[in-house]
Amino acid sequence: MPDQETSGGPCLPARLERRRENPDETKAVAKTTLHRLLPLRDIPLREKTL
Repeated sequence: MPDQETSGGPCLPARLERRRENPDETKAVAKTTLHRLLPLRDIPLREKTL
C-alpha cells in the first residue's frame, strides 16, 4: 500500500509533532495490604479494588 510506511503505520506529514506522554501517577499497593483487605466482608468488592 502506498500510504503506509514499512512499520505498518500511516504516513503522516513531517510537520506534526508528537505529544508529550503524561507521567503515570498510579501507586502500587503492597501485597500484604491486599491480603488484609480482600477477606473483609463489610467492604464491597468494587471498593476493595479501586
